[in-house]
Amino acid sequence: TVNNPVTSATVTLVVEPKVLLAQPVDMERVYGEENASIDCAYLGFVQGEDRDDLETPPVLSTDAEPGSPVGKYSIVASGASDPNYQFDYLLGVLTIPPAPLSVSVEDAYRDYGEANPEFALTYSGFVNGDGPDDLLALPTAWCDADLDAPPGQHPVTVEGGMAANYSLARSPG
Repeated sequence: TVNNPVTSATVTLVVEPKVLLAQPVDMERVYGEENASIDCAYLGFVQGEDRDDLETPPVLSTDAEPGSPVGKYSIVASGASDPNYQFDYLLGVLTIPPAPLSVSVEDAYRDYGEANPEFALTYSGFVNGDGPDDLLALPTAWCDADLDAPPGQHPVTVEGGMAANYSLARSPG
C-alpha cells in the first residue's frame, strides 16, 4: 500500500489594480478663442466599466489661454483615482492656428495729373485687443496709376504684411 498523507495549504490571491491609460483628446482652436471642454480617451477598462464608473476621473488642463500665441500646447491629465485601476497618463496636444485677419484698402480719389494719395487700410478680425501695431510687418497698398494715367478706375493692390498670430487675407480697392 501507498501511504499518501494529506496536507493542506492556505494560498492568498492578490488582485492588483488594472492599468488604465488616460489620454486627453487632441484638439484645435483658433488664436483668440476660449479653450473648449477637454475630453479624455481611455484604454484598459474591464468588466464593462467605463469613464462613468471611475471614483475620481482625471483633471484635464492646459496652460494655453485665449491670448496664448500660435503653437502647440500640452494637455495634461492627472489626479484620477479608483481602487480597481492604476492610472498611466499620456499627453494630449492643443494646436492653436492663426486667426483670420482681413486687410482691405479703402477706395480713394484723385484728380488727373495729381499724385496718388496715401491709401488707407482697413482691418477686420483682430482679437484679444490686438491691432495693427501687433503685426510683425504692416501690409502696404499701391496703385500703378501714374500722373499721366487716364481718368477712370485703377486697381489698388494690398500686399505684404506679416503676423505671428494671424493669417492675412488681402482685398484690393
